[in-house]
Amino acid sequence: MIKMLYAWRDNPALTPEQCEQHYRTVHMDLARTAFTGVEGFRSLRYNRVRRCSVNNFNQRIAEEITPDIDAFVELYFESADALARAFERPELQRLFDDHENFMAVDVPANVRIYDLDETVILEAESSPAADAVSQLSDLRTAGRVMIAASPATLYDMIADVTRMGEWSPVCKDCWWDEGASPAVGSWFTGRNVVGDREWERRCEVAAATPGKEFAFVNGGRAEGHVRWRYTFTPAPGGTEVEESWTILRLTPTLAELTTDQRRRLVERTRSGIEATLTALKRVAESR
Repeated sequence: MIKMLYAWRDNPALTPEQCEQHYRTVHMDLARTAFTGVEGFRSLRYNRVRRCSVNNFNQRIAEEITPDIDAFVELYFESADALARAFERPELQRLFDDHENFMAVDVPANVRIYDLDETVILEAESSPAADAVSQLSDLRTAGRVMIAASPATLYDMIADVTRMGEWSPVCKDCWWDEGASPAVGSWFTGRNVVGDREWERRCEVAAATPGKEFAFVNGGRAEGHVRWRYTFTPAPGGTEVEESWTILRLTPTLAELTTDQRRRLVERTRSGIEATLTALKRVAESR
């Protein structure tokens, strides 16, 4: 097995909280996209350093020191070939391009790669918390499309949530709260229809960077459970648009889903994303 450790310092122009938030709300999704589907990929784990100590186990003495890193990730692959395949993917460039948004890039990153013979001696029994983390890792998906239009144009189309019904197969109408606009913290309501079932959802804008990113959370950033995110990346001939869906918290209903039900939910959502992006492309390119 191959284990890769990648450690770094925070971007000094940002607070630790800002670096942490960017990694969790943006970079994690980029990483999932980059490594999902790579043959031989095992896992990716993110670690935020809170404290650090040096231990002399012979004397049972622990001395707290200033950490020389702020965070690190652990990547596991079945073989060196699997690692090489992962880093040949074009999606990896997005990860590297995003580093400056949370990481100090003017100093070398601490990267180590180990070829291991792993022996599991003991593992703790599964817990409700561990089960919840496992379920959340399954409840996400994304889709991308190339569109012959500028990032600014496509951002304006998506950020105008009152037009959502033009491309979404589920969300038929959206309307802003009085006085609200496409800005972080603004709220709107969406009306969804699937077959004979109809319902409304309150949503809060979580990201609104013109020409780059628009995102919102069903139920609000503080307590909501679903994040929808759109990113706009310039490319030859237009823009690559990515739409992603991520479950942030398990509701009682989601927690009761079986593995097969979670799989079907993700498949339905992915199908809806593909339909949305196809319609968005049609509308944008017919302007």
